[in-house]
Amino acid sequence: MTLLVTLITAAAAQPVSVAECKSDLRIDAGVTIEDDLISDYIDAAARYCSEVTGRKLISETWKYGIGNEPGKFVATPFKPVFNSFQPIELPFTPVSAIAEVQYFDADNVSQTLNLADFYLYNYDQSSVLAPVLNYQWPPFYERRDALNITFTTGYGATGADVPSNIKRAIRLLVAHWYEQRMAVTVGQSAMPIPFGVDAMLNVDRTGWVA
Repeated sequence: MTLLVTLITAAAAQPVSVAECKSDLRIDAGVTIEDDLISDYIDAAARYCSEVTGRKLISETWKYGIGNEPGKFVATPFKPVFNSFQPIELPFTPVSAIAEVQYFDADNVSQTLNLADFYLYNYDQSSVLAPVLNYQWPPFYERRDALNITFTTGYGATGADVPSNIKRAIRLLVAHWYEQRMAVTVGQSAMPIPFGVDAMLNVDRTGWVA
């Protein structure tokens, strides 16, 4: 089984602003000497929160490639399938749009499927692309990228679209990293803040049940 995930277009904005983080840190708006550092912390914190929750935050475009093993079509990371009506769970959620469904036919020629032949379902824990009633997947050539789905994932184009608890978790991480610039602390005992970053992210973590 081969599953290939490729970033096509990265997020064009940050989920929280440098100004918001400077407010948390009580840094005057006119003091800009460490703005680039704070921006780097925002990027790192946003990536961490995205990985922990299993969700993309700001809109990005990705291509999901699925390999066709000899004699079978594997459609999801954990579920080998053998029928032609199989829905496909996409690797990220939420998904706002499907841009293209491309495949290599039995003669190894690239083909593009009609998007009208598919439904996109966004559930709380996952996003699924499913063929419409009575539509069947065509035969695929045996190659590592037999089927390729290009899609847009993320809550929206700006930080205003991202849930407030995720943004607050990002700001907590930025404040922590700004104040603690070493990998370890010496002579101090440390513990996570109760109801802090983990608690804020758990409610949006895919596969998490309260």
